[in-house]
Amino acid sequence: MTHGVTLSAAVTALVALTPPALFATAAPLHDDWAKPLSVPAGYAFERKVERVKTWRFADFDVESYIQANGPGTSQRVFVAVPKAGGPARRPAVVVPFYHPECMLGFDPETGERLPKYYDRLAMMADLARRGFITVSADAYHLTYLPKLE
Repeated sequence: MTHGVTLSAAVTALVALTPPALFATAAPLHDDWAKPLSVPAGYAFERKVERVKTWRFADFDVESYIQANGPGTSQRVFVAVPKAGGPARRPAVVVPFYHPECMLGFDPETGERLPKYYDRLAMMADLARRGFITVSADAYHLTYLPKLE
């Protein structure tokens, strides 16, 4: 099962799990990053995710989600999952870019390839064919959606 997590929440969780001894030896680095990685005051919002649709392809499936990414906004997320037959636990890769379709390389609804210049960016499908679960979310603020209700 796939779970929606915002990148900032994942980084915050990772920082919380980092051994304190590491930060003690890297105090200047910790001080530099502690504030940018923390949640700003008044930035509370309900963490919410909804599965929208699943597209099935020969080598992998693409799951589409909408997740809350801040107070009053949400974003689209695509998760490419390799077909069964591989190891029970698979590595995962996050490939953020403006639009998840760009990282996939084609429109999953129509199968239409995206313009040629996206060929250099489209790595989701290739990584999924190689056995990686890949996640890509809208990373462009003008494509954010209204708040999930």
